Amino acid sequence: MTRSAFLISVLYTSILVIVLGCTPTILGPTSPSRYRVQLPVRSQIQRNRSLTLTVHVTDTQGQPVDDVEVHFRLPDAWSARATVTPPTAVTIDGAATATFQARVHGRVALQVQVEDVSALIDITILGDTPRF
Repeated sequence: MTRSAFLISVLYTSILVIVLGCTPTILGPTSPSRYRVQLPVRSQIQRNRSLTLTVHVTDTQGQPVDDVEVHFRLPDAWSARATVTPPTAVTIDGAATATFQARVHGRVALQVQVEDVSALIDITILGDTPRF
């Protein structure tokens, strides 16, 4: 990648972050435990690159909670195109982490579930950078 292509890519990404916002989504309370769940912000990555997704779980006083299962699910149409490892993570110090990677470009809504609460994380997968 040339320096100018890299700088354009950085500028484009910065503008997207500003336009789309950086405020994480907070869900909850869950049932039966009344947890609050903070999701990662929507993201974008290059095809065949890894994206770390971290979900934070706190109790009603805002303290991190351990040993809570967080489920990450891809839509069926993406099961052969992308992976999430592990599909179920357990919180340590209130954080559960999974790694997302896609083999094709496009857009996917990854489902995250904690107890009875679920939400979608929007991920855009960019194709190869065009060479001019």
